[in-house]
Amino acid sequence: MLVIKNEKMLSLVLVIVYGLLVCLGAVAGTCTQGDDARFYASLLYGTPLFLLLILRVAFDKNRILFKRINVVAALLLMTSVSYFWMPLMIDTTIKGHHLCGGDFDSYINGSYALERFIPVLHIFSSLFVLIFTVSKLMAAKRSKLANC
Repeated sequence: MLVIKNEKMLSLVLVIVYGLLVCLGAVAGTCTQGDDARFYASLLYGTPLFLLLILRVAFDKNRILFKRINVVAALLLMTSVSYFWMPLMIDTTIKGHHLCGGDFDSYINGSYALERFIPVLHIFSSLFVLIFTVSKLMAAKRSKLANC
């Protein structure tokens, strides 16, 4: 059983692991014969971590310093996810190509709607993490000022 002794840094660890898994889904693997399983795997592993991360940030009772660290980590998360997934979003969602590239457009079938929005989901989820951590930091600052 995994026991984390320093619970204050759990949100930071979740942001790092989430970012690593989501970004690896964009670059790790091959597209042999249009195989897009790595994109689905990033969605499959990223969604539970995203939900766990949001719950952790929502019920976080840490000091403002740790909330600031989480905001910086979320900003780095948003930057890295956008770096890896934005070209895929432009290529698939806007231009309508296969996730593996335009060479694999012949592999597109009628059920391609979810595949086209995997990059969008990753980018918007990382943006949501950033906005949510900033809002929690601002709420903590307001409550600290109200208590003074």
